[in-house]
Amino acid sequence: MRLNARMDQAGPSQIVNTASEVIIDHGDEQHHADAMGAVIFENEMESGYFGGSTLWSLVIHTSDPNLFQGPSSNIFFLRAIGQVMLQASNFTLSSASANQDSLAPSRRVSIPSAAACVHRSSTAHAENPSDALTSIDEDKIIDSFFTNTGYLFPYIHEGRFRSKLDSLRGYPSRQRPRSWLGLLNIILAIAISADRSNGLDALQRSKKSQVYAQRALFHCKNRMMQGVNIETAHFLLLLGQYLQGTQKPSEAWTVSGLAVKVVLQLGLHTNAISIGLSAVDQEIRKRTWLACVSLDRTMSMTFGRPSSIPGSYVKVPTPLQYPESAPSESATAVTEQKDPSNVSFFAATVKLYNVVFVILDRLYGQNLEFDDPLPSRDVITRIFEIEGSLLDWEQSVPKTLATISANDLTDYLQAQGMTDVAEQRLKLRTILTLRYLSARLLLHRPILLRMLQDMSRSNTITSDNALLEQFGASSISASLVNATDIIELVRTATTSPSAAQRDVLGAWWFTLYYTFNAALTVFACYLICRTSTTNPGALDYITTLDRINAAIQSLEALDRNNQTVDRCRHCLRTLVDATMHMGQNLDQEYLLDQMFYSHDLGFDTGVGFDELFVGSDGSSALNIGI
Repeated sequence: MRLNARMDQAGPSQIVNTASEVIIDHGDEQHHADAMGAVIFENEMESGYFGGSTLWSLVIHTSDPNLFQGPSSNIFFLRAIGQVMLQASNFTLSSASANQDSLAPSRRVSIPSAAACVHRSSTAHAENPSDALTSIDEDKIIDSFFTNTGYLFPYIHEGRFRSKLDSLRGYPSRQRPRSWLGLLNIILAIAISADRSNGLDALQRSKKSQVYAQRALFHCKNRMMQGVNIETAHFLLLLGQYLQGTQKPSEAWTVSGLAVKVVLQLGLHTNAISIGLSAVDQEIRKRTWLACVSLDRTMSMTFGRPSSIPGSYVKVPTPLQYPESAPSESATAVTEQKDPSNVSFFAATVKLYNVVFVILDRLYGQNLEFDDPLPSRDVITRIFEIEGSLLDWEQSVPKTLATISANDLTDYLQAQGMTDVAEQRLKLRTILTLRYLSARLLLHRPILLRMLQDMSRSNTITSDNALLEQFGASSISASLVNATDIIELVRTATTSPSAAQRDVLGAWWFTLYYTFNAALTVFACYLICRTSTTNPGALDYITTLDRINAAIQSLEALDRNNQTVDRCRHCLRTLVDATMHMGQNLDQEYLLDQMFYSHDLGFDTGVGFDELFVGSDGSSALNIGI
């Protein structure tokens, strides 16, 4: 039986095994496909523990069993979905799961390298680092950063940065501070990687951004372990964000953890050390700490791992605008001066992620999986309580940043004569809405998981817990509404006639996470409604197909030549195809050969039915992003 097709034979991965090398050469390697159809690189294939639920616990023993993915991750969610589908299709994996060694060779697949990533060592850059600081193109890239990533996460003072950039242009390279040069280059790297409006496709952006990322690592590879100043903290935070978009999930997780250690070492978590500093310096330190907390929350949620920063550590007040009396320290007006709405946006994001932390803590047990599952009544009670917190959050958001619907977004995108400030605020509203809707999906997922787990045991929901069954309908309804809103927002933003001129979504990997997560939620709700005893037929196949096709359409328009996006599209198509055959006693060869060959992508994804749902690596390039 063919478990995987192979396109070609690539050479072994070139990995630079040094403490300072975060970026790895994947130029001609064999990749692995994870349980979401995303790319998993050789250095990620160490083990995959997907959570010790009573339904399914699988450890793939390889070189180093240390990769954990708990119940808030999409890996865990997709496994619950896959188990229901496998059982409904009379397709069992008992022999596969009993003999993981026999499956290991089939997991190796060769795919076109979307990330032909980085030079295999920073040695070449160490010999001749090109940091002329005179490029007009680089000035434009810096402008892009401070209107996108640097505007959404405003912990780097634009005026000071530009002033220092101007002052250092005339200095020889050896006299420029290493930590600042590292910060400059990682800013250039993330700006290029995130900007889909620069005319480059994903592969071109990847190659160009990696040049700057490698320079950044050359300058900061020693200081990364020392954490001597706030520029190092900024560098690590940006490096973690950059790695989210380069299909290096384990490295992103590691770097974000290092960033937490550095900001704690610098005392950014407390106001006590800031006494005596200028108001601007105090605000920069506060914003840096809160950005680190936000990154930690998103990593915890998407990876399904415990938070590194307990909620009790977050005591500093919310961000504020820089004092009007403080000079901008730049010859030109900085972006935040033109419209300080981003400060309110950042403050709202921090407050929202505080609620996300509560969700992870009270409903997911911080992904630790120490305790037995909560009684259903406790889960339901906690969901109701946290719903109140999310409602309070929504009502506290300034009207200029209020959540937006797809219909309203359509009207705004079609409007003529919008000012730059109006377009920027529209972007802030759209991103904040996606974050809010994603948090609501996370809130209701525990109910969906419990119902899926009941189904996987008997192919129908037979739980005698009437409370769970009754509340399940409400949770399914809320999940469907929020997931559909996400999909429609993204489709509107990516396919409207003016989408190319008005990018309102931010970094592509964030949008990909929201859309893929929403599509999985729709699919899970369909599986539950298909056999529900209290709400049968609430979501039919045609409606499900329409919503998932809308997600696929959005991903098609999201980015060009982006392997991660393409694999997610293929995964969603696979789910739709498999659903048509649920309940049929189909031949395994048919499922593998007819359903999982990606003709539209131009190459065989190499993902078999068993591997897509159960037998994959524990790290996921799609477990990143919010």
